[in-house]
Amino acid sequence: MNLSIRILIVFAVASLNFSAVAVVRAQTDAELIAKGQKVYAEQKCSQCHSINGTGGKSGGNLSKAGATRDFDWLKQFTRAPKSLIPNAKMPAFQGSREELDAVAAYLASLK
Repeated sequence: MNLSIRILIVFAVASLNFSAVAVVRAQTDAELIAKGQKVYAEQKCSQCHSINGTGGKSGGNLSKAGATRDFDWLKQFTRAPKSLIPNAKMPAFQGSREELDAVAAYLASLK
């Protein structure tokens, strides 16, 4: 087999692998977001926060949280609100690291 055919095969295989990884990542992201939505409900975040008109008003509207803040900021703020906004009234998140990641992913998905 000549070199150009080998190169084409390598690129084709690499492309297929990249596509497969992208599909798995999309499924993983969707699962993480769904878990975050569940944790949001379990932690009763909607007592203070609203999303799409549902929930409390004292904590603010999170309907477009992901349009204005990225995952890392949302995770940090949720974990330790006063670290980013010293006068924040929100309590620090009480849950596992996995739950925190999930809630941040969920909030980041709201655009």
